[in-house]
Parts: sequence; structure tokens; C-alpha cells
Amino acid sequence: MEVTVINGNNVLVNGMNDCVDYIAEHMGYDFAQTVFGIYNGGAEDLKQEKEALRYEMRGYEFSCEEYHRMLRDTVEELESVIKYVVESKRIDRNKLSKSVKSIKDSIWNNI
Repeated sequence: MEVTVINGNNVLVNGMNDCVDYIAEHMGYDFAQTVFGIYNGGAEDLKQEKEALRYEMRGYEFSCEEYHRMLRDTVEELESVIKYVVESKRIDRNKLSKSVKSIKDSIWNNI
């Protein structure tokens, strides 16, 4: 049993039922039922939902890391192509074509 001040009034609270009754009286029955539901099991539902969101977030993080690796590899391949084009006296079209195709395939495989 506890005396609590709510909105400037002293309220005697014996337990959750008194809290729900006070909420129903001052804030509406529907809201009181929502609070009671959270108190009686909603916390477990929230815990399960939080775990599901954590699992989903790990999947997104993994995808982001995968895309980051792919982009880094693509940049390295592009740098080697640019270096080849700039430094070569003669450009082998087949070699250049294979490099560009490799870059294209890497991007398409990760989209």
C-alpha cells in the first residue's frame, strides 16, 4: 500500500488494479486496458519484438558490409584499369574488356 501524488491529489494505491482504475477514471478505459496489457505481458511481447528487430538489423548490417567489400573491390579494379590505360603504350582490347566485364559482373552479382 502506498500513497502517491497524482495531479496534485493524494491517491492510495494498493496495487496495479488501483492504478488501472485511476487511469480508466481519468484517461479512459481503453488507455487503462492498454497499460494493464503492457503490465501483464506486453513487456514480453516487446522483448520478443526487440529480439526480432535485432536479428533483422544484423541482416542489414551484414548486407552493408558485403556491399562495402564489393565497392572496395570495384574501386581497386577500376584503379588498375585506369593505371593500365594511362601507362600502357599499347592497349590490349581483350585485357581491357575482361577487366571492365569483371567490374560489371561484380556489380550485377551484388545488386
